[in-house]
Amino acid sequence: MLANWIYSNPTWLWGPVLVAAFVVVSCSGLLVFNRVLHPKHRAASSAEFAAVFTVIGTVYAVLIAFVAVAAWQAYSDANRVVQEEAEHLSNMYRDVAGLEPADVERMHKLLYEYTKHVETVEWAAQMAGKPTDRRPGREILARLHLETLALGHGGKYAVVQAEVFRELNKLYEARRARHLAAGADSGIPAVIWCIILIGTSLMVFTSYMLAVSSVRLHVLLVALASSSIALVVVLVVDLDQPFRGDLAVSKEPYTLTMDQMVPPGERGRK
Repeated sequence: MLANWIYSNPTWLWGPVLVAAFVVVSCSGLLVFNRVLHPKHRAASSAEFAAVFTVIGTVYAVLIAFVAVAAWQAYSDANRVVQEEAEHLSNMYRDVAGLEPADVERMHKLLYEYTKHVETVEWAAQMAGKPTDRRPGREILARLHLETLALGHGGKYAVVQAEVFRELNKLYEARRARHLAAGADSGIPAVIWCIILIGTSLMVFTSYMLAVSSVRLHVLLVALASSSIALVVVLVVDLDQPFRGDLAVSKEPYTLTMDQMVPPGERGRK
């Protein structure tokens, strides 16, 4: 599948290929169009074609700018959600430190287990664009929820319990948001891609109508226009899937959180 090939390779590899394909198709189309309608036959209407080209170019610029901003916003939101999830895990790990030693050990073990599961298993599935098995992580959080309910010490522990529940609820929300951002239905809808394709075709085709004194110069102008459009498309594609490709959201927040945790079995040595 094309998407898998794109996100499995660095941008410096597939980006130039996409730009080159845009340029080759656009310039080839111009050469074919010149055979169908010679430049001298459309020179008289060049001003009218230029006006139409300006209108289409303006509308297309607004469209592509809107899509690029939306893609960047989705990417930024995914990055923020990852940081928030890791932050809630870190907060919970610190909050339970004032409990009884046995409770601390159980809670820390579950928090470490969940963080490690997200950083390894779930993250690998997200980067590969595969459906994530949510059950293991959900089961760990369910056990964590039960452990929190069992903190029936009263007094100062009630305050810790309330704080842990608050962070746990926010953790659930961040986890849900991350899965939605990495889901198969995330990203730019197919209908928007179709509109972009149609708009690009109109832009390039209208540029064929312009009367340019030299065919080589016309080819150069079309190549420059199509390559600039292709570069924006490359950017949008790179941002479209926040957890895949060269610009994928980093899992470093989880790594940093795990660095603060003591792995089960090593507590007595630290």
